[in-house]
This record gives sequence, structure tokens and C-alpha cells, in this order.
Amino acid sequence: MNSSTLRLASLLVLALPAVACDLGGGDGSADTDAATDGDTEDGDGDGDSGANGTATETGVTGGDGGDDDGGGNDDGGGDDTGADPPPPADYALGRVVLSESHVEGSGSASGSVSAAFIPDAAIATGTCTEQVAGCEIAVLPDCPAGCGDGEYCGFADGCESACLDICDASCDDDEVCYFAAPGQAACREREDFDAGSLSFSGTTTPITLFPPYVANGFDTGAPYLPSSDVSISASGATGAGFEAFDASFGTTTLMNSSLDDVTVSQAYGSGPMPVQWQAGTDDVVVSVTVSALDGSYGTITCDADDANGGFDVPREAIEAAVGGQDAAAVSVSLTRRRVEVVDGLTTTGELLFAEVQSDGRLELITSSTASATIEGCGFAELLCDDECTDVEFDQDHCGGCNQPCEGLCEYGECLTEDNNDACSDGWDNDDDGFTDCEDFSCSMNPAVTVCGSPENTDAACDDGIDNDDDGYYDCEDFDCDGTAPCEGGGEEGGGEEGGGEEGGDPGEWTCNMAYYDAADGCDCGCGIPDPDCTSNTADVCDYCAEAGSCASSCGDIDPNDNSQCV
Repeated sequence: MNSSTLRLASLLVLALPAVACDLGGGDGSADTDAATDGDTEDGDGDGDSGANGTATETGVTGGDGGDDDGGGNDDGGGDDTGADPPPPADYALGRVVLSESHVEGSGSASGSVSAAFIPDAAIATGTCTEQVAGCEIAVLPDCPAGCGDGEYCGFADGCESACLDICDASCDDDEVCYFAAPGQAACREREDFDAGSLSFSGTTTPITLFPPYVANGFDTGAPYLPSSDVSISASGATGAGFEAFDASFGTTTLMNSSLDDVTVSQAYGSGPMPVQWQAGTDDVVVSVTVSALDGSYGTITCDADDANGGFDVPREAIEAAVGGQDAAAVSVSLTRRRVEVVDGLTTTGELLFAEVQSDGRLELITSSTASATIEGCGFAELLCDDECTDVEFDQDHCGGCNQPCEGLCEYGECLTEDNNDACSDGWDNDDDGFTDCEDFSCSMNPAVTVCGSPENTDAACDDGIDNDDDGYYDCEDFDCDGTAPCEGGGEEGGGEEGGGEEGGDPGEWTCNMAYYDAADGCDCGCGIPDPDCTSNTADVCDYCAEAGSCASSCGDIDPNDNSQCV
């Protein structure tokens, strides 16, 4: 394989180890201006550290040095001191990252190599987070009153939201903007801090990076072999920066996951979301990005034990990512990373706008990330009772889960016909076949005043007028049952018993009048036969237990007279 020289992306921010929020540094972002943008590959926590250019394995990035399993430091010669040399209290920080990422099931991967060096780890920026169910959610600055011209909402010391001045001086390409005094933006010469050229061996292809370590493409897969050794050789800075060094470090293993097996109900349901992977021996970070229906989104990160091969993402954390709203999209990534630390390095040179620490620390990171998006329910659907439900038209989940609608659910709104507006608009709002005052929800509703006067008195049931505007008058109106004019079937009856065919009066019909001879199916147990029934036998009954029927089920109907019960 031919040697290749690549100019790759520098990591522009190095987060302080084990710091949830560190906004220090003032204007001292020397380039050292390397401490201005975020890096998703940083590690944090505690770990052992080596010295004199020899890396020792750590579980996480950049912690204090510690004992080597309590057994001392046996280098094959000299005294056994029982502990590694302590790390420096103040140090310049370098970070080199070899990473690989792939979408689960895609069959391909992309890689990247990056490096950055800063003169003082104390000027590195961190992130402001809050803890939810053992996971972290990045906190965004919030300035309710807004900010003035020339200001932006950001974080002051201690992760407190504040309006900060925008550094808006017009600077040349070799300059950076800074505040010469409070509120006074100015330009100064960009100061570089690097380690000279970086040459790698043991990678999948020989790699050389030159300051400022600018990306020029590396997308052919992982830049390292899993569980192998990689060596790095730095020529040393020509100005301010790290002096020449050589180091070797071990690489992590590739992340093989089962993210494709996460179901919709697991991702969007009410319980924790399980994710699984092939167990390893390094660190795993689970990241979940959640989007809500209104377009807002948030990301949570959870530390997991690689050896367990799985993790249950707390539902509380998932919901907190979007402020408790229903999730519309869920994306998950699993990152395995191995971090090794080299102490005992040295720096050279000086900078005008940042202090250069004489001791140097180098973090060597390899990572592998698997990601997947778990497709949720379709447009306007939510996961209700573990099933995708169209909340625009579902009667039990109208406009949201567990929001029953007694009327008609139309585009997420529950439409009823029980008020003056709905009872006078000419529409069958609740889709029950009756419009406005023809609907008992209007005509029999005391809150509705547009349907005339009640038709339930002797006088109103014998005046030949449809007093309540429901389409029925006098004894044809079910409301007149029990009044003197309508006893025995009423004056319009069409047979000896007032239930004949001539007058259309159902006489002793005991069920809802709207169901009699309505071409809506055979109603049984209602005192007299429904003309909708094709015979008088019980086997033709469609409805048996409606209000007014003598039956609680069709089993109670007389087999030979479906208007009566046994």
C-alpha cells in the first residue's frame, strides 16, 4: 500500500476532563483559538496515567493518575515504588482522535482522524448539562427578556444564562476577534500552538497530518484495525507548542449493535428503551436524539458498562429531552471509545494571550459508533396503548392519546352537536345521521336554546306544531310519550292499537323514536315491530339492547315476536 499524506480536521475544542460546565478562559482562546468549538469525541472521568512517553490504558479520559491495581510500578528494573508518578496539576493538553462511524445495517463506514493542542487545559470549554435519571441533557441558555443589539444569549460563569457582548470587529484571516477591554472588540494576530507534523503507523493506511490539521477527506472506513497498536510521532512545534514526542497506544474494538431490533413500542412506548451490542472492555456512551411534533428536539447521553452488552435508556430521560412532549422521531447512537493518556511531555515557546504550561499531557482516543433511526408512527399518528394511532380521527384518542371523543373526531378536534352553534349550522357535526334540531343532542338538551320550546306537555303535543324543531310533531315526537293526547298511540295512529301502517305512528314504541322505521336496521324489544325488520322472528334482529328495549341482549328476545322479550 502506498503511503498517503492527509490533511485532516482539527478538534477545535477540548473539554476539560470530568467537568460538566467550564466556561473559563476569557479571551484567552489562543489557537489557542482551538478552544472555541465542540468536540463530540471527548472523554471524561478518571484513569491511570503513564509517564515518559509511555501510554497506559484508561477507562475514560484525562483523570488523575492512580495506582496500577495496587500492585506497584514494576518496569522490570529499579525500585518498586507502589504507584505511578502523579500527573501534573497544570498542563498543556493535546488530543488525537481516530474514529469510525456507521449506520446500522448500511454495510459501510466512514472514518476520521483529528488532532488539537492547547497551551493550558484550564482554558478548554465544557458544556452545561443537567442530570435526569442518571443521564445528561445539554442545557441551552435562556434569556427570557431577550438581549439587546450587539448581544447574544449565552452562559456566564457557573452556567448562568446571561446576555453577552458579540465580538464583532472585522478581522483578517490571520487575526481573531477579542475584547481588549469590556465592550471593546478588537483584532489580534492569531497565535498557533501545535506539535508540528504528526505521523501515524499501524493505521489502515499511513497518515501524516500537518498544522493546522485541516480536514481533506478520510471516508474509506475505520482508520485503525480493532484491538491493535498504533504509533504516533510528532516532529515538535516550530513555534509555541509541544516538543517532539513518540507514543504508542492500543485501539478499541468496532461497535457491533442490535439497534435494528429496537421496536416502535420500545422506542416510543412508556417503558425504558433497551439497546444491545456485542460486549467489549472499553467505555460505551449511549446518545439519544428525540424530536417532538412541534419540531423541537433534544439529546441525552448516558454512560453504559461495555461489558454488560446492553443498556435500558430511562423513559424519564427520553421524555425530558423534549420537555415531556410526545416523541415524533428517535435516533440512537452507541459509541465505544478507548482513551489512553501520556504524561511527561514538554512544551516550548510562549504566547502573548495565553499562558503556556511547561508540562504536557496527550490523550489518544479511538472510537467506533453505530447509529440508527427508529421510525415512529406515520403522519399525525402517536403510539397509544403500544399501537400507532391516527389521533386526527380516532374516537378514543382524539388529538392525543387517551382523549376520548363522544362526538365526531375530525382532524384531532372532537366535534359534538350539543351547543347553539353546532345545533344551527346545518351540519351533522357528530355524524349520527341527524342534523341540528333533528338530533336529540340538540332538541333534548336544556343548554340548547335554538331548537324551540320543549314538546312534552299536553298542549304542545296536541297543537299540530313541531315545537322543538326536531322534525317530529305532537305524538310523532318521542318527547310526547306519556302525555294525555298521546296515550294509546295518539291521534294520528294508523290502526286499532295506534301502531298500524296508515298513520305512521308507532304507538307503544318504547325505544328512541329516531330508530323507528329509519332504514337503519332491525330494532327489537321495543314494544311493537320495527318496520325495518324483514320478519317478526328474533333471528333478524340487528339491535336488541338499546335504551327503551326490554332486552339486555338479543338472547332475551321472543323467538317468534321480536318486539317482545321472553
